[in-house]
Amino acid sequence: RMNVEIKARLSDRDALLRRLEPMAEKHTVLRQRDTYFRVAHGRLKLRRSTVCGGGVPGEESCSLFFYDRPDARGPKLSRYQRPQLDGEPAALTLQDMLNRSLGTLGTVCKERHQCVRS
Repeated sequence: RMNVEIKARLSDRDALLRRLEPMAEKHTVLRQRDTYFRVAHGRLKLRRSTVCGGGVPGEESCSLFFYDRPDARGPKLSRYQRPQLDGEPAALTLQDMLNRSLGTLGTVCKERHQCVRS
């Protein structure tokens, strides 16, 4: 799979959400915890997400991502693989295995707003 990633700074997130929400068919708020592991090429991260607004509150998902993208400013083409994991226990076991075998680079916790329109 591929996507184009664009990161930007926002001076007023609430103002942007007020403009996006009327256009969105679905607005979901997620709390995400990304754990990054040491690898020779590309990036490897384990993402654990919990729905905290919209969708089914408390619903959890876990994915392992391997992706390769340039370290550059501006839009970046990212090629990735993302298998879904079967629940939190499997994710915690996998996280422990990857940490013991590869080592952890760091963890990023964030809140993500997904405004989706078909």
